[in-house]
Amino acid sequence: MSKECRTCGIEKELEAFTPKQGVCKPCRARYMKSWREKNHAKARESEIRYTRNNMDVRKRWIEENKDRVNGYVRNWRVRNKEKTRQYKREFLRRNPSKLAEYHHRRRAKERSLRATLTTHEWHWLKIQSKNRCVYCGTHEKISGKLQQEHVIPVSQDGAYTIENIRPACKYCNTKKHAKTPEQAGMTIIISIDTTQYEDT
Repeated sequence: MSKECRTCGIEKELEAFTPKQGVCKPCRARYMKSWREKNHAKARESEIRYTRNNMDVRKRWIEENKDRVNGYVRNWRVRNKEKTRQYKREFLRRNPSKLAEYHHRRRAKERSLRATLTTHEWHWLKIQSKNRCVYCGTHEKISGKLQQEHVIPVSQDGAYTIENIRPACKYCNTKKHAKTPEQAGMTIIISIDTTQYEDT
């Protein structure tokens, strides 16, 4: 069976309509999007009220659609990097205990991983990179003091060793965050062969 949408005038199968609606789903979606844009405050208030009244339904839906939700969140963070950073800074400012908890977990994990990098090895790594960031090649006279960057992050069991630590500018270190270079879409342009290191 089929019927005609009273908005677009196209005859469609009944599956294309919301129950008891004379408007097809695409037309209704466009209408609702337009209404939300014109009535942002009302729409937001309605969403909050619905969420509060249907927490069990919402939790169940999220649980059943984890991959979809995680994908949406990742895409939103990519499109809104500055908003994400601002939210994190504000959240940690309001919740100092969470920041302390994060550092505590990181230190606990670091203690369970290999931690053998010496000051001599760190200086040797900087000499090999000619005091440049291994990711962007910027000299530390321009970028500021080079930081000890975990190629494989601590969160992924990256050790604090000469094989896993590389000199990086603050910008690249922050950009890479808790990811491998591949996951962050970054490339090590200054390669260092640590087998050439000699402890003298």
